[in-house]
Amino acid sequence: MRAPCLQPFLAALVFVGTATFALAADYTPADAYQRATRLKTMVASLLAEDLLPEKLAADPEPVASKPRHVLRLAVDVFERVQTLRSLNGLPENPAPDLPPEQATPGHVVDVLEAATRDLAELAPVYSVTFDTALPAREDGRGPHDVLARLRAINASLEHLGVPPVLPNDVYRAALGLDAQLAKVAKLRGATTDVDAPTVTSAQPKDALAEAISFIADLERISAERPDLALPQGVATPPVPAAGQPVKPADVLLATQFALADVYSLSVALGNRDPLEPSPPQAGKTPADTQNAIAHARAQLAAIAATR
Repeated sequence: MRAPCLQPFLAALVFVGTATFALAADYTPADAYQRATRLKTMVASLLAEDLLPEKLAADPEPVASKPRHVLRLAVDVFERVQTLRSLNGLPENPAPDLPPEQATPGHVVDVLEAATRDLAELAPVYSVTFDTALPAREDGRGPHDVLARLRAINASLEHLGVPPVLPNDVYRAALGLDAQLAKVAKLRGATTDVDAPTVTSAQPKDALAEAISFIADLERISAERPDLALPQGVATPPVPAAGQPVKPADVLLATQFALADVYSLSVALGNRDPLEPSPPQAGKTPADTQNAIAHARAQLAAIAATR
């Protein structure tokens, strides 16, 4: 957290003059990557002002992903920017409204533009002048590149005081996943009264395994049932290498992948409600997350059993 200073807000407002306008359908992953790169450059400026330039995280190895997965992570980045604002005495803003439709790069651009505007207002607090001009557009960039850049931004924000991912955050996403499965069940006429195994103790690796198993179930059902086929197919989220510790952030990313997939399926089946975030949680553990995802898996099985 930084003490406020009296520097004029001109630096933050420069962004207004650099905004670009286009139809959401006109954007490509290269446009989203361009916005993510600008946002990462701004985070680098804040770290440099805090004498922590070496804490700017490198992009991790890209993994296959779809625009819907990138959108979930873009919203997560936006929320973490809000946390940084709150830590520095600025109000938090709600995420942009997203229509109940299949995610596109344009939706990602909208969220990243909003995150950039909100981060720019921290310029006077940190006594920095942001370069908010868009960098050169790199054609050929895909969703996987955008996802990797956003993961690096999240990791870098932690060095500015944004708390790391906690089990409460992961459970919040798991609750959202279970709620979306209930909506799919309603659309398909399936029961939501299902039995699922529960545990009383678990580690992040156990919750991650449950999330990966859920995605594997979804991939199998999508392949076997054309009426439950997931638009654009399924992508497996990145997981730590064998022998590496599993952090709550790893479980959150996998759960966000699953949530994005199920919401996409619900929209394909006729859902016209926007994806509302679950309320903040407290006192939750990896066991709570594992149980919530296990319940979601049981709901998915019930949906697949309904013809």
